[in-house]
Amino acid sequence: MTIRQAFRRGWQAWRTQGTCWLSCTLSALCVTGMSLAPLLLAAAAPVRGWALLCVPLFLLLVLPLRQGLAALMGRAVRGERTTPVELLAAPYGTSLGRGLKTALCLLLWGSPALAATIWLAAQYKGAQDVFSLMRLAGTLGGGVAVDGMLAAVPLYLLTFLPLLVGLAFHSGSRFAAAAGCSLRGRRGGMLLCWLCSQVTLLPFAVVAALLTAGVVPQIAAAIAARSLAMLPDFGRLGLWLLADAAVLLLPALPLRALIQAAWVCGEAAA
Repeated sequence: MTIRQAFRRGWQAWRTQGTCWLSCTLSALCVTGMSLAPLLLAAAAPVRGWALLCVPLFLLLVLPLRQGLAALMGRAVRGERTTPVELLAAPYGTSLGRGLKTALCLLLWGSPALAATIWLAAQYKGAQDVFSLMRLAGTLGGGVAVDGMLAAVPLYLLTFLPLLVGLAFHSGSRFAAAAGCSLRGRRGGMLLCWLCSQVTLLPFAVVAALLTAGVVPQIAAAIAARSLAMLPDFGRLGLWLLADAAVLLLPALPLRALIQAAWVCGEAAA
């Protein structure tokens, strides 16, 4: 199946059953929020250790749900009518096993980013020493914190590149498992389909970039002056980004997945 055909079939499934996909996406977000809720305990030192509960909760709740959603999308791109209630019909044990296998693979792909994040967190000494990382960044910028930040941020983002490659490489695995086929020898096509499907997120990304671009000079000025009072109003920015996500991101997420499901199912039928 060509990428254009996958886009056409995915769009058709999204357009004709939009209410179903919106309900499924909101359900997935609620379940994900429930699994990550223990992270709130990290703000209180006496119960900080309980924040780690988010890891087993995420594995036990979110991973099987994603596998069930993949099966639902596979049926939709084949022209079948689906309902969100059918998510509950997916075999839990099988879905959990498939999800854990993919999660372990992605953990290996994301190990550079995980190691860099843990190291940075170890350098940060708490809210009362917020400029400890700035002093560290200054060593990269010849004593200038802003120059150090400009040099350090791209280096840190590069550690996520292997994870992005892993996400693309394994993106079709859940759809292939649901369709009962293999992607062996077709990973290149799946990688291309995953990359092309990201265009559905472009409207959200453009608006988010425009919203955040206005605060970058303020952040740079605050870092240069070492003044927290000069930082922008992140609460207001967060509300605008939340509105952007609600309007442009929520509808795009199922469309992107349906395009990938359409390509995998088309290859399975070939």
